[in-house]
Amino acid sequence: MPRPLDVTTVNINVTVVNIKSHSARRRSRRRTTAKDSVQYYPVVSKRAPRSSEGQPPAQYHHGDLRAALVKSATEILEESGPGALSLRSVARAAGVSHAAPYRHFKDRHELLEAVAAAGFRALETGLDDIADRFPDDPRRQLHAACRVYVRENLGHPHRANLMFGGFLDAGRRSEELDTAVNESFAKLVATLRRGEGRLYRSMPARQLVLTLWSATHGFTLLALSGQLEAFDPNADVEERLTQVLEHILAGLARPPAPAS
Repeated sequence: MPRPLDVTTVNINVTVVNIKSHSARRRSRRRTTAKDSVQYYPVVSKRAPRSSEGQPPAQYHHGDLRAALVKSATEILEESGPGALSLRSVARAAGVSHAAPYRHFKDRHELLEAVAAAGFRALETGLDDIADRFPDDPRRQLHAACRVYVRENLGHPHRANLMFGGFLDAGRRSEELDTAVNESFAKLVATLRRGEGRLYRSMPARQLVLTLWSATHGFTLLALSGQLEAFDPNADVEERLTQVLEHILAGLARPPAPAS
């Protein structure tokens, strides 16, 4: 039996839209040049509604200010890229004073870590009910888990780069981000391991996770950067993902029992 994976020791330099519409939306996207030293992908503009004075509506005057600030930061990040994200811009978008964000974040880096942590929690939430939806069917569970991963990243390309692009130092991340990374990764591992000995042959947990994660993350990057569309202009992203996963599973399949 493979040794259980201790996810608390895993360092990940990281980590819903309709997948089928992603290629069509890409054509209208513009490339944003980030001030940070990380490659960011095109992003759909999702501007917040403006008031008659041209300012974002003040909508977050309640107790959960921190969550509101993270939400506003995520929206700014996806609309304009990391160069536009600051504590001042987030305060303006959330309709609070410029000093208000400093009650929760000492600087911009802490805010970015909170945005990344929210991304990992969204990934974990997407994995929550897979076992209940597809009981005793590890193949469908695996496909569903990989689709959650692709959808979350295609839907939030700048956040995906923040999570997985090495922008945040994995050796110095906050407790909140570290917990979010490990909990989401543990849920993904649990989903994949349900197929051991049934869907694919037994192997060390790290090897299994790395194989399937590499395929899914690589596929996501191809879709985000437009390479998938360039390779096959008529490609349906969801169908292509299914094909990739089935090819991977064929290579990982448990060998047939010897003939008696």
